[in-house]
This record gives sequence, C-alpha cells and structure tokens, in this order.
Amino acid sequence: RRSRPTVNAIWDNHIAVLVGDFFVSLSLHKAVATGDLRIIDTISHLGRTLSLGEIDQINKARYHDITEESYLDIIGSKTASLFVACIKMGGYSVNASDEDIERMCRFAQLFGLCFQIRDDIFDYFEDSRIGKPTGNDLREGKITLPLLHVLSIDTLPRHKEMNELVRKDELSSEQIATLIAYAREFGGIDYAYDCMSRFRDEAVEIISHFPDTEIRRSFISLFDFIIARHN
Repeated sequence: RRSRPTVNAIWDNHIAVLVGDFFVSLSLHKAVATGDLRIIDTISHLGRTLSLGEIDQINKARYHDITEESYLDIIGSKTASLFVACIKMGGYSVNASDEDIERMCRFAQLFGLCFQIRDDIFDYFEDSRIGKPTGNDLREGKITLPLLHVLSIDTLPRHKEMNELVRKDELSSEQIATLIAYAREFGGIDYAYDCMSRFRDEAVEIISHFPDTEIRRSFISLFDFIIARHN
C-alpha cells in the first residue's frame, strides 16, 4: 500500500469495510478447512487482539495518557500480533514442537515491534518515498517512541512546555513541526534505533537455537532489512 491509493481512497469507507469483512471471512473459512482447532483459535484471537489494540490506542490518544510501556503494548497488539499469528499457524501446520513455536513467536513479536518502530520513525522526516505526510501520527493524536522518550526526560530544556503542548486536543502544523524537531534534536530517533538494536540482538539469540541454514540466515536478513528500510 506504500505510495499507492488505499481501497478507501479509490472507492469509499463502505467498500473498504466490506472488503475487510470479506478477507476476515475468507481467512476463517481457510482456517476451518485445515481441521486444526488451534489454527481457527489463532485467527479468532488475532481479530480480538487487533481490535483491543486499536481501542487502546484511541483511548490513549484521547486522554493523552501514554508511556513507553503502553506504546509497546499497543504496537504489540496492532502490529506484532500479526507476525506472531503467522508463526503460530505455520508451526501448527508442520507439527512443530511447543518449545520451537514459543521461541519463534517471541522472534516474531520482536520483529513486529521493530517493524512498527521503524514505521513510526518515518513520521519524523520528509520523504516522498514513504507515502504519508510528515507528522501524520501527531496530527491523529498518536505519540510514538522518539517523542515519548524525550518527553520523559525532565532535565531537557523546555520539558514542561513540550509536555503541555503535546496534550493539546488539536495541534497546528507549526506545533507539530516543533515537537518533531524537539524529538530529533534531543536524541529521540537515536533512542528508537537503540531499542530496535536491542530487540534485534535478542531475536538473533533466539533463532541461534536452530540449525545454521539458509532459512535461519534469511530470517536474520529480513530482520535487518525492516530496520534499515526506507519506505
């Protein structure tokens, strides 16, 4: 969908919702066809997790009540859960051991967290390749990791002023630019990359328990790619 119009943009919200309903129904139909209740349960649980993650994000944005911990919980529900569900269903379909599935689910969770953190970093830079306007998250009331980090450091200049600014119900383009510049100037982007690096190291340690094959190396390469990607 990057740099391409969405279903909603081409037609309208009504069509977009119908298309979404179609794909959910189709995925449940395919899950039932496997005859494995664990796969059906995974698909059902995923829908619940995604919905609760979205509700939690809307609530946090409305009341300006978000911490780094709650941010990670939200992106864990809204993004990482998709990757975890794929790993679970793949593992079930080949009768992988519970231990291996558990390990790979943690790998997938770390992968999903890094995917979303990198996606959120895009919001702090102007780049036509990305396909969304700079500051779009703040415009929607979403505070992401780079800004969350600098706002938590009470020794930084203008700390109180920036925390009061971010709690406004509506932000002007100039105010959004001010908050983005603040996050960039005081190390918010670097902190986000440090978090991804820690998650990546943990993921590599997890997957090192599996044989050294081209598949294992591909998983690591894919992890590195999502951290380094430009769109």
